[in-house]
Amino acid sequence: MSQVIGKNDAFIKRILPNRMIYDYYRLMWDTAWKGDQAIRMATFHHLMERGFVPRQAGQMTALFHGDYARMSPQARTLANKIWFTPTFKYVMGRAQIQMAKKFAKVCREGLRMKGTGNIAAADALLAKGFLGLIGTLIAKDLFLKYIMGFDVDATGLRYTKQIDTDQGKRELVLHLADPNNVILRLVHRWSDWGGDPDHMAEFFDKVKWELHPLWSLGLELLKGVGRDGRAIYNPYDSDTRKAADISFYGLRRIINVFDAIYRTARPSDKEATNSFNVLRKEVNKVLVPFLYVASFHYVRGTKSQRKRREIRKLISTYRSITTWRDKPKNREEYLRRVKSFREQLQERYDELRRLEREGQ
Repeated sequence: MSQVIGKNDAFIKRILPNRMIYDYYRLMWDTAWKGDQAIRMATFHHLMERGFVPRQAGQMTALFHGDYARMSPQARTLANKIWFTPTFKYVMGRAQIQMAKKFAKVCREGLRMKGTGNIAAADALLAKGFLGLIGTLIAKDLFLKYIMGFDVDATGLRYTKQIDTDQGKRELVLHLADPNNVILRLVHRWSDWGGDPDHMAEFFDKVKWELHPLWSLGLELLKGVGRDGRAIYNPYDSDTRKAADISFYGLRRIINVFDAIYRTARPSDKEATNSFNVLRKEVNKVLVPFLYVASFHYVRGTKSQRKRREIRKLISTYRSITTWRDKPKNREEYLRRVKSFREQLQERYDELRRLEREGQ
């Protein structure tokens, strides 16, 4: 038997799960970077044909597709240990800011020269790139709104559609992150505050999406709640069962292909396949594979349902703070807290009534 295993050692290693995982990620790695190289070379030769000198063509190519050399290897290594794709966000954000500046410069010079002067070719190209970027975001909004029937929840990034389920009305959410909305993602995430009465928890929830997946996973495991809002494990199960649930969730999160298999291979599990089944039902079948890969999709409560949860959490937080976490020291402080609580509660109830009138 040992001789048979020895002769087939290479074959056995290849069919082991860890080998399959390695091969899968190696394929994804090679596909991504070979594709990146091909696009860069095509852009470089295109710019050369348009009259750019090699040095300038190389610089423009790097700017459009990510000038990773802008960060030192040491800085990239350190940042990658903490954040999720920080170099890509930095270089693409920098490129988009530079394109916006050149667009403003071209417009200013065009008005000043009234069409009689020449604008630098590099400046004109960056200005066109900025127009293309804005046009792509607008086109995405229009397509999803008027062709696919989604509402624009966050311009260029997040789209929602109200659906009917066995549990009542819900919202299907498509979160479409791409290089064009790198800056918009930060704007949307950090400009929307005030929903959670626990501002520190809200802050960490926002930071979680920028962290390296392992750190993000660690925060989820500490809270016991997954990124889909469901409990990772049952606190009343045995330690063995809880450890198994935590390990399985961690495996799914670290190796996304396992998560995809888990979601699609269990049609009887409505919780696991809910968003995928809804996506197949609500979206054109031709687009389902693309959206499944390109978007983070999930089902959540409607705006009015989320507002009710927000009200319940506000009441619960106020009670816990008032009764034991930080009792008021005197009557004046007590009355001040009561007044603030009532104002916040009234504001949320007014918003809830508005949402219910609008059917949201």
